[in-house]
Amino acid sequence: LFSLDVKGKVFPPVIVYPPEMITLNGISNEEVTRSTLAVFSMDMATMKITKITTSRPAFFVTKNEPLTNEARQHLNVPGGGYRVDLEVKPGLPLGRFSDEMVIETDHPLQKQVKVSISGYATGPISVVPDRVRMTNVSSRLGATHNLTLLVRGGKATKFDVVHKPEKIDVTIEPNETPTQKGRYRLTVSVPPGTPSGPVDDDIV
Repeated sequence: LFSLDVKGKVFPPVIVYPPEMITLNGISNEEVTRSTLAVFSMDMATMKITKITTSRPAFFVTKNEPLTNEARQHLNVPGGGYRVDLEVKPGLPLGRFSDEMVIETDHPLQKQVKVSISGYATGPISVVPDRVRMTNVSSRLGATHNLTLLVRGGKATKFDVVHKPEKIDVTIEPNETPTQKGRYRLTVSVPPGTPSGPVDDDIV
């Protein structure tokens, strides 16, 4: 009777690095944003990418080219492999996004790999934080929560609140400092005496 210890590492047929997710938080929808990943196989150096599609091709455009020798050495790739470049075009709608890239290959064991593309797109004006969450507010006492509006380039801007929850007060006033221009304070207030109940609505 004897025992053997077996150590090793099992790789999927097609590897994506970084692992199958592209996160793009706080990108500007006025500028081009780029991201890069590597696609390769440890057991099939001749693997080819046959097609790449994205869920919104008007905004997410891709191209690919063979990995350089330097990149293969860095990733410990025995041979072959591709660099895939993702370009996010200007005009992406503001707010959170969740999209997908599908990479098709000629590997017999894995014909396609899905890569999620997620993040948050901002415009010339961004809000920090991007949502208001006020819990356990006393109807008798009310509550106040402050957010910051940031204007790119520090330009003077006029704001009008055109929609808000019926029970809530919203004000906007400058909040600049000598070294930080284009900052405004957005104050959300629940007045004392507001009837109890949930509030779930947008501030525009």
